[in-house]
Amino acid sequence: MFSRTSEALLLLALCNCFFASGCFDKTSQGGFFVTTEDCGFDEFGVVFCVPHPFVPVNGRWVRDLASGASGGTRLFPPSGSGFVSTDSTGRLFVEDGRVEAVWDAGVQWNPPCNGQTSAVASWTVVKEDPVIPWACGPAGIVFPPPHHR
Repeated sequence: MFSRTSEALLLLALCNCFFASGCFDKTSQGGFFVTTEDCGFDEFGVVFCVPHPFVPVNGRWVRDLASGASGGTRLFPPSGSGFVSTDSTGRLFVEDGRVEAVWDAGVQWNPPCNGQTSAVASWTVVKEDPVIPWACGPAGIVFPPPHHR
């Protein structure tokens, strides 16, 4: 049996592997994340962002960027209508979502983001950065958030 210390170290290693290095790479066969965040400035003028949970989002595949595109999902939610919400960490994983592709995506912010309730944009989703990152900033809904530029 494992000791409490070895169990804790194993759990820490697995968490570090998953969250820091991405060793459980969900995008090798397609799939990407949609994130929703609130961003602002600290007292030194440095941008910071925190997750904004349970934000309705949707998306539609537009076209592939190259022959190396992968993933079979071309709509989220799968029905193609309405919205699906990000989770408690402000993330949604689009299982088998097409990467190396252009997507049109939408977001509905509630409560409103500095008076703005929704936005739509086209996104390039690539394997190196497989995410559609939405953010609410001082000027309203911004895309991409500062740390994705």
